[in-house]
Amino acid sequence: MTELDFRKTLPNLHSMERMVAKAPLLLLLIGLALFVSGLVMPQYRNAEEYRQRYWALEGPTRSEAFFELRKQSLTPSLKLQDYGLTSVFLGMVMFTILHRSSITTLLPKKKATAALLGGIAAFATVGAQVGSLFLNFKRGDYPHWADSLGIPLCGMPIMLGMLLLWAVIHSLLMPGKNAEFHCLARRIKQGWLVLMIILSSVILLTSALYGDFWQIPPAGLWILFYAALWLGMKFSETEPLPLK
Repeated sequence: MTELDFRKTLPNLHSMERMVAKAPLLLLLIGLALFVSGLVMPQYRNAEEYRQRYWALEGPTRSEAFFELRKQSLTPSLKLQDYGLTSVFLGMVMFTILHRSSITTLLPKKKATAALLGGIAAFATVGAQVGSLFLNFKRGDYPHWADSLGIPLCGMPIMLGMLLLWAVIHSLLMPGKNAEFHCLARRIKQGWLVLMIILSSVILLTSALYGDFWQIPPAGLWILFYAALWLGMKFSETEPLPLK
């Protein structure tokens, strides 16, 4: 490509950059439109018929019949609300990515603050699970004869403890003052953090695909957490931390 050809492509590149810069706002507006549409739409095609058929369910296969009944009776209302909030949260994540230079300066650079970010991500993950359970319960996604809240809620403290331990262990990867220690197996640690960033990104994209808006903010926080640790290790390569 000649220099003249390259200059001709610059306007197109600038146009693409402007379009990408407007994408978060577009996602936000689309999300709000979908969410409001879902709110004003009735949840059931025929609410009275649904209630009658629901209370008539009995027998050993009533759970299967319940889910089939909901599949037949629900309108797109709940899906529109879910995908609307998903679009809003995706817009927020995309805005963060586009402003990564300013976000990078806010990332923690010490083990304690990195552990704090990981702790926030852990609480956000558990909070998303609890919020999803109660929202589904309020929407009527669980039959009254099933213990769909008690058993999962009992496991939340254990899940929180494991995630907090996970965050603390990973925060130890943040380079400390002993330069010789954190240089040991540096590449393996960096590779592991890159893998965690990729897996968290897959969770974020999968949640967006299925309209699971609850998991998008926690996934974004975990990505920031692992990115902070990775950047800390990269920073220590070029600017070694002082020894005591």
